Amino acid sequence: MTKNSEATALKADTALGKSELTGLVMLPCPFCGKQVTKDDLEDALYPSGVTWRESEFGRVYGGNHTHPNQCYQFVCQSHKDGCGATMDGDSKEDVVSKWNGRRSLLTYQQAKAAVADFEKEYIGQNQERLCVSFVNMILNNAT
Repeated sequence: MTKNSEATALKADTALGKSELTGLVMLPCPFCGKQVTKDDLEDALYPSGVTWRESEFGRVYGGNHTHPNQCYQFVCQSHKDGCGATMDGDSKEDVVSKWNGRRSLLTYQQAKAAVADFEKEYIGQNQERLCVSFVNMILNNAT
């Protein structure tokens, strides 16, 4: 099946409510904040041209149709107000899991506010607890 016929088949399945993408939920882009819509999933989550198979030494990757399992890629579409960020994975679910698992970088204002909150709450505590608490606060603010 060619890429165009796969896309046509997916669109036909989607119109019939049979899309294999049903149930996949992606968080906004961690770089530009663009919300990922159902249309984005249908248009921007596609076979990457790389395939894979299991071997006694782990996964082996190759060109299109070399192995039985298809790799996929998602692109935050720049022509739809996205930034062009991409994520690759060994399956559609793997791509979604990796995309959703990335953390956004804090803006300068977010980091400054986190430090100010931290200083108010933790001044006077021992240094080791202070460092652990600060790291946890920054990580929690990044999600």
